[in-house]
Amino acid sequence: MPQSLSLYTILYTFDCVQWESLGSSWPHYTADGPLREGTSNMSTAELMGWDKKMLRWQKRYRGKLYTVSPRQLKAEKRTKDATRTQANQWWRSKKAEIDDADRQDTPELPVDDKDRKLTIRVPVPPEIGECLDSDEASPQQKEIFKEWAGRVTTKFRYHRDRFLASNQDHSPRQTMGHYVQDFIDTKRKQAQAGQFALSRFESYRCDIEHFGKWVGADQRIDVITARKLSEYHTHLTAATKAGILAPDTASNRLTTVKQFIQYLWEDDVIELPKNIKNPRLSIKKVATKNRSIPVDVLTQLVDAALPRTKLWLLLMMNCAYTQTDISKLRHEEVDWRQGRIIRKRSKTDRHDDVPAVNYELWPETFRLLKKFRSRHENLVFLNDDGQPLVQERIADGKFKKSDAIKNAYWRLQLKTKSKTRYPLKLTRKTSATLLAGHETYGRFTNYFLGLSPRAIKDRHYVTPAQDLFDAAVEWLGRQYKQILTDS
Repeated sequence: MPQSLSLYTILYTFDCVQWESLGSSWPHYTADGPLREGTSNMSTAELMGWDKKMLRWQKRYRGKLYTVSPRQLKAEKRTKDATRTQANQWWRSKKAEIDDADRQDTPELPVDDKDRKLTIRVPVPPEIGECLDSDEASPQQKEIFKEWAGRVTTKFRYHRDRFLASNQDHSPRQTMGHYVQDFIDTKRKQAQAGQFALSRFESYRCDIEHFGKWVGADQRIDVITARKLSEYHTHLTAATKAGILAPDTASNRLTTVKQFIQYLWEDDVIELPKNIKNPRLSIKKVATKNRSIPVDVLTQLVDAALPRTKLWLLLMMNCAYTQTDISKLRHEEVDWRQGRIIRKRSKTDRHDDVPAVNYELWPETFRLLKKFRSRHENLVFLNDDGQPLVQERIADGKFKKSDAIKNAYWRLQLKTKSKTRYPLKLTRKTSATLLAGHETYGRFTNYFLGLSPRAIKDRHYVTPAQDLFDAAVEWLGRQYKQILTDS
């Protein structure tokens, strides 16, 4: 029996293995499948795969797909058999070009490592040995050998690929750390272009950096597989059960990681894990309770606030504004004669189905608004340094934010020595909760919040009669004792 079947050796730079000393009657095999009988391995081995649908050759290497058509090979006959040799030559040249480019970023391997060889011992079953004892192989013996050789080839390919991966140049461009930074840079550019809020960029950055550290920044990017994604899901689930992560945080991180994987797949860096859309690979968010600030507590805060801080609180109660809405309020959006503000929410002003809400201002709100309006050509409010009240920017690759309104509210809570610290965002929600509880005005809640209609029934009330909506806003003012009479 030929010794090459019990023990064979291959240099890690080779892409295939040849079954030797089998005699002319035996089929020849490579690590990628059988060759025709009596042919030479090196001349007929298919180094690339044939795409029957696109009629072209293709090869995935280091996470990227490379293709070449018979037309590009300038072949006379544009068939698989006629272009196999040319495709092999093209791929050898292309592979050398890719490898040379990567070597520019990394030092060469030591000579000892270059000379390392992959050795795999293959046990030969008795029935195969009996077949090989014959000088000539019968059709039945060939089938037995073919089935066994296929299993051995699969095993060899697995060990070969792992061996090759462990000895390849570890270019920084192929590491987890490189692609994490690439993803962050892409999201930063999208945020700066206005595709989403800068605060959303910060969430992306934190989520993907957590995943990068969990995997390992120096790991090759192709470690991201279905199994790895499943392991990360298990890790996040365990963290939520242990109370280390909130369910919402864990869910957001998993969503960002899936976006990252999709991003890599679209750039042909990795294969798309088959379980990425598996509904079981998700983390359920916890429904938040509809919290609000007690009316008497909110009224006490307003009474204790400095005039400018009082104005900001009243705008949140009167118009359901956030700090960003107040910071971006423009002179042209205020009717300085009638005491009204007409605008879309800053968060959704680019959406066509979001209403521009016409708010009637309570007397105290309008009085303070006229008192503290700035002389800026556009913005109604500026901070003490002449800058917008809320500023967001990306500095040194990280999200930075300053919020004069939130800082003033924090100082107000210290001043009043509130036993319960309510988040500032609950101010607008308190008005919405009051409105939602009214028998007649409750249907205007989404409109009051500046939201688009969420259901078909809501579209009938997306733009209510102005006098009816004014009545709803006046009713709110009476709940806060900002309007003392029904007139």
